[in-house]
Amino acid sequence: MLDTMIGSPIDRLNFLGEWYDPASNGLILRGSGEIEGMGRRTNPRYSELEVRRRFPSGWSPEHPSHDMGNYAYAFSQPPLGLLSGYAVVEAMFREINDLILQPGDRHRIRNWSGYDLTRLSDYFNAGAEYWGTFLFTIVNEPSGRLVVISASASD
Repeated sequence: MLDTMIGSPIDRLNFLGEWYDPASNGLILRGSGEIEGMGRRTNPRYSELEVRRRFPSGWSPEHPSHDMGNYAYAFSQPPLGLLSGYAVVEAMFREINDLILQPGDRHRIRNWSGYDLTRLSDYFNAGAEYWGTFLFTIVNEPSGRLVVISASASD
């Protein structure tokens, strides 16, 4: 099966996706709603959300399109949530990005998420039913190092 799939080449910004803010090199909480002490907001940056742990009450999240990689969404919005505040999640996101996308190096990134990944492995079955499935490969050109990122989850 894998030999018949050809991952789509994507650039760094498309890999990171719609939940990433290139201006701040951080995460965005896509959607809209009332945030206590901040009023009605649309797409606030994580840095604005301080120590809140989950979606603000009444929040309507935007779900990502499948046209981009949306790694930032897969990282920051797992089905059962992350137990750390937004600032901690964003710091962890930046630290991991520096490992997988080493600054100054060239990378070849492929998005395999557009394929029916359930045909590749049962691992992806749960995500295909609910949250989504993600599979990326990143080759660091100077070192030849290959990073594989996969995600699949159900409620």
